[in-house]
Amino acid sequence: MLSLARADRTYEKLISCLARTEFTFLLEADPALIDPLVDLVQQVVAGMSFADFSGRLRIGIALKESLLNALFHGSLEITPEQMEQVEHKLLSDQEPSLVDQRRSQTPYRDRRVFVDVRVSGDEARFVIRDEGQGFDVSAVPDPEAPGALEGEKGRGLSLMRTFMDEVTFNDTGNEVTMVRRREQEAETATGTDS
Repeated sequence: MLSLARADRTYEKLISCLARTEFTFLLEADPALIDPLVDLVQQVVAGMSFADFSGRLRIGIALKESLLNALFHGSLEITPEQMEQVEHKLLSDQEPSLVDQRRSQTPYRDRRVFVDVRVSGDEARFVIRDEGQGFDVSAVPDPEAPGALEGEKGRGLSLMRTFMDEVTFNDTGNEVTMVRRREQEAETATGTDS
């Protein structure tokens, strides 16, 4: 147990020395991969003192929403209405869910989600792209509009826009780039401002 605790402290100390990191994932259509990826990013952001707890939480929420959108709505082409209809099946093991069905069917089973993460002292940049048909980017509600976060339709996209400094989509609507700039509070907490 002591050896494990020492290894954790060493890892934390090493991550605190990280000045810049970049990694790329090619995810299969497996929802079980989303939470570990979000956790990894949050650990890196925390170790680099990029954001305070609240900032890390926002980054995690925005990243998770983008990954869920890419997987369910992009690669597996499951509509929000279909998700509502099968939501109870996703939470139980009674029968194969629509997600499981799509994951075993062509062309959905062969699609991947590409995730590119770059974190430096100044910004965190996330590019998530799926191999689906995309969506109409002009239909995304403005996060500043009244009621933009109400209801399920567009909720994930609105959260991404609310929690990130920049959110842009490619013309097809199957790739999102999200940028979060370093928070002033994080700089103050690490003693880097003068």
